[in-house]
Amino acid sequence: MATLVRRAYKILLFLFIWLYSIKHVHIYPVPDYQLTFWYGLSGKLGIQDANDLIVPTMMICQLVTAVVVYILLIRLWRICARRFWKDT
Repeated sequence: MATLVRRAYKILLFLFIWLYSIKHVHIYPVPDYQLTFWYGLSGKLGIQDANDLIVPTMMICQLVTAVVVYILLIRLWRICARRFWKDT
């Protein structure tokens, strides 16, 4: 039962971090120089709407950000927990 709770906690922690990064890693408003880059890249890739390229790319960036933050939090927790419970 404890393993199930730990896994559920980790899943909820990751989802919270990912949703937080979606909220705070903004994609709009996009500056003009970035718009020209995205429109040029979408034209080279044969994508008619630049938003069809921008949104999935930003979602991937937010997912990578969430994974990195999650890994760092888990490692930091292990280090702090090891130091705390070693003394008691």
